[in-house]
Amino acid sequence: MDEKELSGVDAYSIFQDDERDYWFATNNGLYKYDCFEFERITVEHAKE
Repeated sequence: MDEKELSGVDAYSIFQDDERDYWFATNNGLYKYDCFEFERITVEHAKE
C-alpha cells in the first residue's frame, strides 16, 4: 500500500499490539502494518 492507495481512506481506529504491529480499522477494511508493509486482513464469508 502506498500513498495513492491511502488517498481517500478513513481510519476509524489504530492500535499497536505487543509485537509492535499496527492495526488500522478503515472504511476499506482491516489492515496490519509491520513497519515494512501493509497487509489487508480478510475473513472468509465476511461481507465486503
